[in-house]
Amino acid sequence: MMARKFPHFFIFILLAGNFNQSAYSHVLDTIPLYKEVAVIIPFEFKQSTLYYESTFRRIDSVAKILLANDSILLSVQGYAHPDEGSDNICYWLSYNRALAVKSYLMGRGIDSSRIWSFEAVGNKRKQFREPKESNYAVELVMRIPLPPPVNWKDSDGDGIADEDDNCPTKFGYSQLLGCPDSNAIIIPFEPMYAYLSYQTYKVMDSVISVLRNNPQYKLRIEGHAFRTEGVNRFCRQLAQDRAEIVKQYLLTRNISEQRIISLRNMGKTRAISAGRNPLEIAANSRVEIYLIKPGNE
Repeated sequence: MMARKFPHFFIFILLAGNFNQSAYSHVLDTIPLYKEVAVIIPFEFKQSTLYYESTFRRIDSVAKILLANDSILLSVQGYAHPDEGSDNICYWLSYNRALAVKSYLMGRGIDSSRIWSFEAVGNKRKQFREPKESNYAVELVMRIPLPPPVNWKDSDGDGIADEDDNCPTKFGYSQLLGCPDSNAIIIPFEPMYAYLSYQTYKVMDSVISVLRNNPQYKLRIEGHAFRTEGVNRFCRQLAQDRAEIVKQYLLTRNISEQRIISLRNMGKTRAISAGRNPLEIAANSRVEIYLIKPGNE
């Protein structure tokens, strides 16, 4: 394998420890404060294959850090440059680059649950790097939790300190003072899928019974996915499909479409658990239904 020198911009980049709450709301559920370290993985023009020894060394250095500290999460973002082709070509080129790096990391023993974000940016970067060759790349961003303040404890992993959490043993939201949304009816789905299962039918039929007994009730439907289920685009489609299939089931049971106030696609932006084990991860694959009483629309 031949050695190759890449320009100086392919280096570790230390980023600020403070976070942008709106941009990373789906991560704040489990990491209250962190620093980021980015590593640039270079590729050849119009290529998505890992080849050079220096490239493997760079990825191996990331794998070594992750294996030594299981609290670190990783973001994988693939990029391309407009010179590499059309928008569609650049999207798939960036996707294949990111997939190649992700697959290599998993082959080195990194569990997929450690990868909180996988995204193919294509040629839609807000600001391209100079020189342009630096955009034929994958960016690996390691999220390294910082030590919490003294006496800081978060039992439920929702990012809210127990002393400020009205529900310290239940995953919740800051808008509800750390408590979960008790009005949500959870319709469970299998992770990665949007078909109706036995458990789904069981809950749905109970909702239908309530709606039939209370014809004045209306409802809202929200589709959800979790970060471990895939890239942003896939999670948004998965959440949409889950919401749509719940809606269609209601319609086949003679629940009027006029009673459905809204159908929202939440993607992977609003978890109901920290995802610290398989059961918590599976709980996030869901649809939420909210029953609306007259006057509360």
